[in-house]
Amino acid sequence: MKSLNTESTRAEREKAAGGRSELRNLVAVVTGAASGIGRALAKTLAANGCHLALADIDPRGLAETISLLPSTCKATSYELDVSNREAYQAFVRQVISDHQHVDIVINNAGRLRLHSVQAGEYSEYELSLNVNFWGMLYGCKEFLPYLKTRPNAWLVNMSSGAGLVAFENYSSYNVAKFAVRGLTECLRNELRNTNIVVSCVFPGGVDTKLLDSCVYSPDAARSADALRGVLKRMSADEAAEIIVQGMLKKRGKILVGRDARILDMAARLFPEKYDLVLAKSRSKLFSDAMGIIVRMCSGNSGTWGKFAHAMPTIFVFERPALIFAQWLSSSFAEIVSFLTWTYDAIAMIVS
Repeated sequence: MKSLNTESTRAEREKAAGGRSELRNLVAVVTGAASGIGRALAKTLAANGCHLALADIDPRGLAETISLLPSTCKATSYELDVSNREAYQAFVRQVISDHQHVDIVINNAGRLRLHSVQAGEYSEYELSLNVNFWGMLYGCKEFLPYLKTRPNAWLVNMSSGAGLVAFENYSSYNVAKFAVRGLTECLRNELRNTNIVVSCVFPGGVDTKLLDSCVYSPDAARSADALRGVLKRMSADEAAEIIVQGMLKKRGKILVGRDARILDMAARLFPEKYDLVLAKSRSKLFSDAMGIIVRMCSGNSGTWGKFAHAMPTIFVFERPALIFAQWLSSSFAEIVSFLTWTYDAIAMIVS
């Protein structure tokens, strides 16, 4: 708690002083900037002194985003379908013409389709991949030569909790978001020890308009209803602040929200049975105990955080720990017993 308060106080001081100095006067490109996390990122970056090139397929939403920015921010807007390669290439040329250079690229534009594998038409997969994956690939490849010319640069791709685990009836969205994750991790390896920080963002439940344009098949109606509740857990402004903090800390993997951390940990601890574990996560005992473990391993808890931040990796790659995790996943009763013991032990330590 102490370190979180310190981070919050620091962020408030920097905002009062005109933003984070390392971002001042940098040029940032944000796609999908007409609403949601894209709009929130535009506001956060502008508050920290960035100049912006904002793109979206919705020009009216873009104009509204521009109206929310401070007058000190040079902001240009571009109507863009990110799935159109020729249009994207023309967009990049225009951004360079308007701003002369680019320091930050945030590939945020996305679209959600919900359906089972059987019910989904091939066209649904094509649309999801065109926007959610190909649009990000274009952003990476087209802007990369310009990012390489800057002393410090950031390339950020937006995946999802659906890029950490697979959900029922999310098939085309899961495929695209896992592809984004693979692309970003490949880029991070290729650009290691260069001037470019490469990050993949995994938002959990964030209050956006994601469902407004969502099309779902009849067999996915229950999944859509469940998603409506999940999307109220965090504001887009809070998510944007976490993403910008993660960028500046040079994190390759940025988990946004407690639920994203739970998904990440569930996938690491129970790689073959995380769906069964998550199905039981509505239990208050499970949720409370998992929440404590997630906070301990969040990397935001001083010495504890630094030590525990490596634990998920240890669970994945150390065979004795993996066998132990698989034994835990054999039945929910054993999981509850383990978490109850952990909950009590941590409660004793904290008290």
